[in-house]
Amino acid sequence: MKHAYLIMAHNEFEVLQYLVDCIDDDRNAIYIHFDQKVVRLPNITTKYSNLSILEDTVDVRWGHISQLMAELNLFRTALSYHDFTYFHLISGVHLPLYTQDYLHQFFNKNPQKSYLMNMPTSTREVDMKMKRYNFFIKNFMHSNPYLKRFNQFAWHLLLKLQDIFGISRNEEKAYKKASQWVSLNIEAVRYIVSNEQRLHREYKYTFCCDEFFIRTELEQSNLAPNIVLEEKILKCDFNGTSPKIYTLNDFDLIIHSDHFFARKFSLEHIDVAHKIANNLKN
Repeated sequence: MKHAYLIMAHNEFEVLQYLVDCIDDDRNAIYIHFDQKVVRLPNITTKYSNLSILEDTVDVRWGHISQLMAELNLFRTALSYHDFTYFHLISGVHLPLYTQDYLHQFFNKNPQKSYLMNMPTSTREVDMKMKRYNFFIKNFMHSNPYLKRFNQFAWHLLLKLQDIFGISRNEEKAYKKASQWVSLNIEAVRYIVSNEQRLHREYKYTFCCDEFFIRTELEQSNLAPNIVLEEKILKCDFNGTSPKIYTLNDFDLIIHSDHFFARKFSLEHIDVAHKIANNLKN
């Protein structure tokens, strides 16, 4: 049974090569979407896996529908090449914490299941992000502080006006939140790809739809009974609202966490990535 690893990458390419080395296996194929803003692509290599670099790329922006578009590009591309048993969507700063033998054994036991990691939400968050028209999202986190501040102010103002005038959308839909990093079986991926045009249309003016669309769509399909909410999918801790960058001091905590993957790693602390990779080899 073959698995597809679908990687969204935009920086930290030294970590990306460690990741690829850890999942490089003749039972896997690896697909990488590099953010369209990347000017010079790194030379990522494999020994055993088929490696594909997507040519159809997206200018990915935080919180924007471009996240959904890039993910759909990965799902669609991998689906067109092979009937994989599983599709693992991960970032370029993930690292696996188990060997491929262990992960294949775990997932191949229940190939009818799709694994997602639950994320808590609230009625207010759903109303704001999914049931209002969210404008000015593309530059919501722009590197230019003045542009960032203007877009966040304009976004907030338009939300307030919608509240005042009672403007809402998608009222009939029950949105569920989950991490965008998932392990889906082929039926789930086929369903998502087959609804690509509708997804573009329905999620166009939402905010952070990458954390809502997969779980929401699958739970409202006939595939709902096969969804498993599995906390072991990812070890990811936060400093405030940003993912923590793990250091060598976190190694024991990470390795003994019982999670399949961990995120986030950086060149600044590449020694922990090196130690995790060596631990898998041994």
